[in-house]
Amino acid sequence: MKVFLRIILFFAFFMANQAVFSSVKEVNSIAELKQCGYGTVKYNIAQGTQVVALISDYSGDNLFLWDGEEGVRITGLQNGYLSQTLAGVKPGQSVSGFITGTYSATQGIMNNLSCTPGDYYPNDTLHLELGGEGMLTPKAVTVEELNKAQGSLDYVNSYVKVHGVPAYYNYANVFFDDSFTNSIALANDFSVIPYDSLNSYNNQKGYFTGIVNATQSHYSSTYGLDVVDSAWFESEGMADAKKVEWDALRTDSIVTAPLADVTIKNLDMAAGGFYPLCLPFNVGSKLVKEIFGDDMKAYAMDVSNSSMEAGKATFAFKAYDVDSYGGFYAGSPVIVMPSKDVGEAFFGGVSISSTSPGQSSYTDWTTYESMAFKGTFAPYALMPSDLFVSSAGDLANPAQRGDSLRAFGAYFSVPVSVYGDQPSAQTVSLVVDGVALSIAHVATCRPVADGCVYTINGVRVDKNALKSGKGIYVVNGKKIMVK
Repeated sequence: MKVFLRIILFFAFFMANQAVFSSVKEVNSIAELKQCGYGTVKYNIAQGTQVVALISDYSGDNLFLWDGEEGVRITGLQNGYLSQTLAGVKPGQSVSGFITGTYSATQGIMNNLSCTPGDYYPNDTLHLELGGEGMLTPKAVTVEELNKAQGSLDYVNSYVKVHGVPAYYNYANVFFDDSFTNSIALANDFSVIPYDSLNSYNNQKGYFTGIVNATQSHYSSTYGLDVVDSAWFESEGMADAKKVEWDALRTDSIVTAPLADVTIKNLDMAAGGFYPLCLPFNVGSKLVKEIFGDDMKAYAMDVSNSSMEAGKATFAFKAYDVDSYGGFYAGSPVIVMPSKDVGEAFFGGVSISSTSPGQSSYTDWTTYESMAFKGTFAPYALMPSDLFVSSAGDLANPAQRGDSLRAFGAYFSVPVSVYGDQPSAQTVSLVVDGVALSIAHVATCRPVADGCVYTINGVRVDKNALKSGKGIYVVNGKKIMVK
């Protein structure tokens, strides 16, 4: 009996001490909460704390609270329990009560909660009492400030109002400042603002209101911004575009920009001619027709009908309907037949997204040899194995003509191992919609007279190479031998 009593007393003493040892740290503000590292915390909600947003994603319900200075995200509430409990709650609703759960400073969230109001149980209790609706005032920050705060908790889970410009095309979920030098990602695992809605705001300035989220960003190196208010624009009109001027006769630096007004000089296209075109930005069908004429035509390489058989290469091209495709795509080479002369072209409001031109290619999988229609963003000194159509109307080899290609064009490349150093019109043909083009109707290559010096491989070098470096160079489309 004595042994039994001793066991009972020991157990009672042990449980009493466990209650002391397992005590939960209590905090009374979000600022205090953010000083915690990781562990079980009871957060006593301060007077005046308000609900910023209630958002559901794949992990369950997410409740965002704001005390006027700091924000916190409470997550891990599964099966819509929180949404049901707080049904009808509007942003700005005041709350009181407490939350207990595991707080992670690295994530800036309290998680692993259930939604069972009532008694206090460590690790899993959320008890809220709702008050009247108030007026939320988010922190006003810049995109640059958010970038500088990366790696800290200065803004994580804060309720912010960010001024800037949404990008579009390849940047549909990115938000830029006015200078387009700083950006943050919109966390697109939340469906508050879908892609199409965001895209419809092309280049308008305004304010984005939301919760800064460092853990769920679609772009791992930047903060995400979970949208709280879908009516987020106090519109200030269109953003200021970067002014860019390029010349098809020279090598210009191609730098990405989410919004730019681009002028390209010396395109030198005549109505009715066929001209390869490769641009570092998307161009909508409406702008394509404004520049190249309403009755313009375009052709893209038809890889499925191209071939390399019995020593003869056929580049097949098919009609490319700019209306059906929505225009031209960055880095994708096409052949354009303008319905009006185009010497200089202005592309307003485009997004420069490609710094490397692309190509359309065909591969013979029996020999693993490939031929390609290759774009170029800079003047290109054609190699002996490349082909182009000369202004005289001949399918020509540059070793015979010494021509160079202008920037923002394209050329034909075939494997030397199959066609030799100087492929000819007898071994390579160009076919559009199943019909061989009349050579007289094709004028795709014009000499470049930029005064620059290129190696025989098309690499631009310093002009002093003509004085000190031995070899063969190309200047203004002509080969020069330096001994």
